[in-house]
Amino acid sequence: IVRKGNQTVEVGDWGYPGYLTKQEWEIFQQFKAEVDRRPPDFQSTVYSFHAASEDPNHALCRWLRARKFHLEDVLEMVSQASAVRSQAGCSDFYPDGHLALGVEPSVYHTQYPQMYYGYARGGHPLFISKVGQLNAEGIACITTMKGILNYHWHDMMHSYIRQLERQRLTNSQFKRYEVVCILDLEGLTTSHLTKRALDIVKAQTEVDSLCFPETLRHLVIINAPGFFAMTWKLISKWIDARTVNKITILGNNRTKWMAKLRELVDPDQLPVDYGGTGMSIERYLEKETVEQYTEVHLRQKRAEEAKGKYSDDGDIPRSTSFCPKTLAVGQIVSQKAYHFCVRSSASHHASVLKEESMELSAFTRSVTGGKLRITAPSGSIVTTVPIRHQGKGDEEDENEPPTRIDLDVVLTQPGQYKFKIETNGGSLFGTEDFILVTRVFGTTTDEHHLRQAASNGSNLDLKPSDSSADDIGNFVDVTLCNRRLCRDGDDDARVNSPVVQGRNNSMLDIDLSADDGENEKLPPLHPRDAGSRKRASLSSSRPQSPASTVDGSVNQRSRNVKKEDRQPSPSETVGVSDRVGEVEFVEEDDG
Repeated sequence: IVRKGNQTVEVGDWGYPGYLTKQEWEIFQQFKAEVDRRPPDFQSTVYSFHAASEDPNHALCRWLRARKFHLEDVLEMVSQASAVRSQAGCSDFYPDGHLALGVEPSVYHTQYPQMYYGYARGGHPLFISKVGQLNAEGIACITTMKGILNYHWHDMMHSYIRQLERQRLTNSQFKRYEVVCILDLEGLTTSHLTKRALDIVKAQTEVDSLCFPETLRHLVIINAPGFFAMTWKLISKWIDARTVNKITILGNNRTKWMAKLRELVDPDQLPVDYGGTGMSIERYLEKETVEQYTEVHLRQKRAEEAKGKYSDDGDIPRSTSFCPKTLAVGQIVSQKAYHFCVRSSASHHASVLKEESMELSAFTRSVTGGKLRITAPSGSIVTTVPIRHQGKGDEEDENEPPTRIDLDVVLTQPGQYKFKIETNGGSLFGTEDFILVTRVFGTTTDEHHLRQAASNGSNLDLKPSDSSADDIGNFVDVTLCNRRLCRDGDDDARVNSPVVQGRNNSMLDIDLSADDGENEKLPPLHPRDAGSRKRASLSSSRPQSPASTVDGSVNQRSRNVKKEDRQPSPSETVGVSDRVGEVEFVEEDDG
């Protein structure tokens, strides 16, 4: 592992196997011999990624680089790390993320979105954290500081190791067990920098710096606000100096940070949110939610079957609050969390679509408490539920578990529901915090989004033109978003518009038919025209035939449309995104 000859060592290669000086090699041998003499807990600290088959030489060099090959400092660091991880180690570093947090990870991620998403160049796992959306008050309603720290141990010793192992199995040259991080600060303001929020960041970075040294390949901080320079001075004190040199900080210039991200990550491994072609973060977290609940459901089912308590009709006892009862008969297709910051009263709305149902859970630390009133689409009161923290409510005790209430009611009537919380004793100077989680159950997430699109006035036809049934289900990713459209006399119109990405950027047909109407000042995604319907074709930004389809076949129906029949007006050509292209409207006869 000593470098050969007088070859020049790049900064990024210093201290790695194959690039050591003779002096560093001697220290390496001494450290290895010392580790072999130490007890098992010391050795497991050094070889922390043994479960992912990390090369022992690379593991030893990670620790040596962290203390610049000063042997005594390295041994002291490992001893401190062994003491810090001992308690978590007794619980096998919390293999069940639900039990580590005390709440479903998918609920936690609604208040602090973060995930492992694909791989960067070189095979390094890609981790994305939307710190700008960290809601410290919301997190306090659902878990504790101890739960957050336990979950971080789970993240590093189970989730991260799974990412490393997957890469190792597909890439035998993958040796540097390091991660590429995107830290998105969009939405971050000074009001976010509360003591609780900083404590969360500090606790996680202290564990990483001490127990998992030299595991950061590169950190790109994007959408950094102007005041971040002051905050960075505080945060950087908790991070190793060499690690700071691996960090790039960029503002809200999307062009600049997209260029930087593309240097590190291939487009297909990057979410569409950040200029890639991968699944949007919203859909990715939604997919993880479905997988998490399904895993818990199956695990609980197996446990009940082993005890002989699982009945043939699918009903299982709710032995844990992590597994909603509706999962026995359906699949979770959507989950949202609403934060109520209440002085006297506050409300939110959510919709139930046809053939779907909704369950709810409420969380709080408020000893004052309040009442949750649910109003049905018809205007009738569904139920009124008291919500009050059952603990002492000591604000200084961040490890006191919050109170969770799983409502017995299941909402099935289609339409928009109103959720209103009124406090039991409003304060002129303070507020009470509550989190309401809604879980929607149906058949599949794709059908849920189709129904959602239809309820917003758009009927999405996700079948590719003339493609085989085998292609359906893996060719499209649909994201519904509010997109600003400018029209004559109305420069602030907003509609729900679909952004569609087909495999290889191929054209997809989207049925956006609507009722007839006269003198409608509607956006072009809802065209009205008596006696006909219009089909929007999403053209690829690549040069190709506009009639080509996902599987390369020809859309005969589109090809037979004559351009002279009707030319779309300028207002009916809408830029969807630079990556996808534009929406073109062509006319079809009824039938």
